Amino acid sequence: MDNPNIIDEENWGQRPKQFSNEDKSSYPSDRDQQQRISSWDAILQSAKGNKEEMKQVRDTLNRAYKSSPDSLDQKELRMIGRDKKPEPVKIDMSGLDRYLKVREEAKQIVNTPTLVPKPRREFGGGLNRDFTNQKLIEGEVLYGPKKD
Repeated sequence: MDNPNIIDEENWGQRPKQFSNEDKSSYPSDRDQQQRISSWDAILQSAKGNKEEMKQVRDTLNRAYKSSPDSLDQKELRMIGRDKKPEPVKIDMSGLDRYLKVREEAKQIVNTPTLVPKPRREFGGGLNRDFTNQKLIEGEVLYGPKKD
């Protein structure tokens, strides 16, 4: 029986061994290990919709968990309800109230319209009094005092 497509009776329905560098029988290239891997994957796929087969798979996984819990992967642990659920993340909310208060105040300041007064004009038009006085002074400096 050297046909790799035919699974031996002793390997049918067996979980694959956990890989170890020291144990050559746990290598994926080992014939028995290859048969266990392919048969186990097929069993898991066929048991998904069938309650009886799923019960047998769970029994097999529970026996494997009792003998060596580290040999099961996360998917198998989830099937028997022994997976570790991640702890919820705790968020420090101590400074959040102050931040929200400052943000609300800033929003009010930004949204509050500020009235900018229009510049007042002292007179309706023409030359400004300061401008004319300055030009008179410049003229006196350049041309001398005005003689009447």
